[in-house]
Amino acid sequence: MKTIIAEIETTQKATELIHLLRDLKSVRSASVVSKRKDLITALIEHESIKSAIVKRKNPAIIKYL
Repeated sequence: MKTIIAEIETTQKATELIHLLRDLKSVRSASVVSKRKDLITALIEHESIKSAIVKRKNPAIIKYL
């Protein structure tokens, strides 16, 4: 799983991009974060999920991280 962070010029363009990404089958989730505190929280959650998977040593999932 890879995470992409993009800074978009306007809210309208960000919304359009989110809708486009959600329509793709290869994109697992897409969300808008407008505050830096929320962004940091989201990144921490992502790292905790990743570390939990690695801790359990699930080889089927680890190879995609």
